[in-house]
Amino acid sequence: MVSHVRATLPCRSAASVPTLSGSVTVKQRLKSRGSCRASRVITSRTPDLHGGLGYACRSVTGGGHVGELETWQQEQISLAYLSAVATRAGATSAQWNVDKDGVDVTLKRDHIQVEFQMKCSFSPTVLADGETYAFDLDIRTYDHLRHRNRSAAGFLGLVVVPRDLNDWLVHDDEALLMRCAGYYARIQNLPAVTTETTTRIHLPKKHRIDSAGLDKVFEYAFDRLFAPQSREGGQ
Repeated sequence: MVSHVRATLPCRSAASVPTLSGSVTVKQRLKSRGSCRASRVITSRTPDLHGGLGYACRSVTGGGHVGELETWQQEQISLAYLSAVATRAGATSAQWNVDKDGVDVTLKRDHIQVEFQMKCSFSPTVLADGETYAFDLDIRTYDHLRHRNRSAAGFLGLVVVPRDLNDWLVHDDEALLMRCAGYYARIQNLPAVTTETTTRIHLPKKHRIDSAGLDKVFEYAFDRLFAPQSREGGQ
């Protein structure tokens, strides 16, 4: 479930769920502070960003504006989310313009660095326990992130967003709210796998990308460099 930064906004009620053949979901936004408009979410079977389990969708508002939900937007919101959380946690962030080593972002705090490959999904796979997301990571990226010779520990990040692009950000005179939530999994030092294309990574919901979560990430990175025997089996 996508978490909210602040209390849920008024006037959001979905009427139906898309089927495998694609459908039109009509949202009737109830009157709030004297304004009301209808919005359609048109879905198709275009794969979700890197996850393969979602739908591409576009939102058509009452004013006729069409906002396409495209892979570059999913990529950008995941990077913006990590940057915002890292700033709050006292870490600096730098993005790589070439994904050569399976890394999108490097975070640095107190001279310790960690690296993330960021993914985004509006329809993530949830395991039977209801408390764990699953993501099929390509083998090339997996092998880069787990490599034992890395100087900065490698992690996978998954940001879960609403299906409707118009619901991602809400801004008013007082705040800019991001209606999404991020989760992480350590890939560093995991074993090699025998599959040829992807391997399934589990991201427990308790592994939130927030200030407390980044504290644990940096703690692991520190101990890996300076006390390698202390956390070798942890995650």
